[in-house]
Amino acid sequence: MKKNYLLILLVPVLILFSCQRQSSPSGKIIDFGDYTLSKINLQTPYNELSEWQKQVVSNLVKAATYADSIFFIENAGDYAGLLHTIKEEKTRLRFRINFGPWDIYHSNLPFVEGVPSKPKGAYFYPQDMILSEFYNFTNTCKFSHYTMIRRDKQDRLMCVPYHIYFKTYLDSAIYYIRQAQQKSQDTALNNYLETLITGLETDGYYDTYKKFINLDSRIEFIFGPTEISTDKLLNLKAEHQAFVLIKDDSLSKKLNQFDAWLKYLQKALPVPEQYRSEEPGSSSLIAVYDAVFLGGSAKAGVPLISTTIPFNAQFQINVGTKNIQLRNVIDAKYQGIIRPISEKIIVPSQAKYITRDAFRTITLLFEIGNSLGIRNTIDGKGSVRQALKEFYTVSVYIKNYLMVLFLAEKLHSVDELTGPIKDYYYTFVVNLIRGIRWGSGNDYGLANLVILNYLHKKEAISFMPTDQLIINYETMKTSIQELLRHILIIQGNGDYSAMAKLILSNKYISADLQELVRDLNDTKIPIDIYINPVKF
Repeated sequence: MKKNYLLILLVPVLILFSCQRQSSPSGKIIDFGDYTLSKINLQTPYNELSEWQKQVVSNLVKAATYADSIFFIENAGDYAGLLHTIKEEKTRLRFRINFGPWDIYHSNLPFVEGVPSKPKGAYFYPQDMILSEFYNFTNTCKFSHYTMIRRDKQDRLMCVPYHIYFKTYLDSAIYYIRQAQQKSQDTALNNYLETLITGLETDGYYDTYKKFINLDSRIEFIFGPTEISTDKLLNLKAEHQAFVLIKDDSLSKKLNQFDAWLKYLQKALPVPEQYRSEEPGSSSLIAVYDAVFLGGSAKAGVPLISTTIPFNAQFQINVGTKNIQLRNVIDAKYQGIIRPISEKIIVPSQAKYITRDAFRTITLLFEIGNSLGIRNTIDGKGSVRQALKEFYTVSVYIKNYLMVLFLAEKLHSVDELTGPIKDYYYTFVVNLIRGIRWGSGNDYGLANLVILNYLHKKEAISFMPTDQLIINYETMKTSIQELLRHILIIQGNGDYSAMAKLILSNKYISADLQELVRDLNDTKIPIDIYINPVKF
């Protein structure tokens, strides 16, 4: 009885989530020759805000732009200055989109003449540092997510805290956050912003995250080192992001009913008990927003459509998370990317299962999957992140994508997801192709590629002579569950070699897939969206 009670909560949630305001791309195309982007203006309820709320948003957008400045340094180092030497406007735009001279959509290969390959650790570490030197550096500050590793006058490694290294930019951002506080009539928002300022000044974000998870304001704001994906050397250093958000309070409250059954879903994972023994934090929340502005790595190359705050695994266990859904970005990507891809590559008899509602739900379930699984190895020797090193982030994305269909199956089996279950499977496959087009240099793209190749080997997905895909639904169901079980066990064991083998053995683009992707590019179906900058 308890299971059914918990799952019954979902019915109105998904119906409501599928009936909200839609965002429309402008239809303009940015053509870089080897790929195109759909240029859009995000649709937001900005005009519905009161005058003081508009002033708060304006100041927060100004603060958020400094996440761009900081991430340029984290990602490109001294090469960030190259932008001022580039004459050709389209190359300048490409540089700004990628936050440097390496193309995220092409495995981070350089597109500016004379620029070397991108360092695996970006610019969080000295370019001449070797791994043995890092491991021999005895100061534990090196493991902090919030320190830059640099050299002292004696050429020895040292740590520089973010709040010192980026002080000039942070001081400017804090100035505008203070201006927003002065205009705001929202006490809860002001209290959160005060805690955020403290975090930015000290690199201590525990209280910031705690207040943000419980924040329930019309306007919400995220700024700081909130994601780890750019450091592909050690998967340690967090990069800066910013989000200025307008919340749909009514829908968010209804979606928060998911919190009631997270623990049930964790216990239902298809692995032995020791691999699902961790319980999701008690304060895990879901919130739906319209994004006004994305800053830093949140818009580098591929603009985010959702995220989970915070990334810290122990905080997630002890306290919980806030699952953020960016409705207007989701809708823009469906209309501009998912729908055209499905019409091109999925056989007509199956293309009818590709729906906007399924894409929205997939995005939601992906982030919910972030709250499920295992974060510490079962041998008690440390975190999964530490054990899997540079493969950790990709492994989490693989797990989250697979979790989408695991969750869909669980909920659909008790009639708690509306519509055909095939909607989720077939829309899922189109979403894989969307991500694969970003290239294996992008962690999301690599995760999608690993899953697609695994499904192809299992004959769950087949390539047709017409450069289309056909899906074997029943085989796909069993294959998804098998791979989810496999990856959860590897994570729980902290088995670096097994994860490396899984990812690297599926990090290839077959001739059939290459032809399919080339066909999409040749017909100018955008690889993603570019959001026109907002100015206040």
